[in-house]
Amino acid sequence: MSPLVKAPSSEPIPVLNCSFKVYASDENKTLLRELRIMAAKDGASFSEIIRSALGEYYEKHKPGNPQLILGHWNGGMPLPQTVTGHKHKWRAVSYEKERWFDCDCGAQRA
Repeated sequence: MSPLVKAPSSEPIPVLNCSFKVYASDENKTLLRELRIMAAKDGASFSEIIRSALGEYYEKHKPGNPQLILGHWNGGMPLPQTVTGHKHKWRAVSYEKERWFDCDCGAQRA
């Protein structure tokens, strides 16, 4: 069970009020109307369906986008200086038959 799905309890549980906005397109209106109907047929509330969908999304996508981790700059690599008017100082790097250019800021070019 995901952490976002409400566990059954005999005691009242405090409620966290959240809201979300959806663009009022015909497609979204139809989708939300159909979800409410499906929830009623399943004997669930619309909130339970949303919590379940959020829980499934969380389980499938955690920990988020790993491509943009700022901690990766802690490895002694300087941050890119291109925004502050940094002038690249290119040095040639080669490996076997490949050759490219690196700058101390981390930029590369072919």
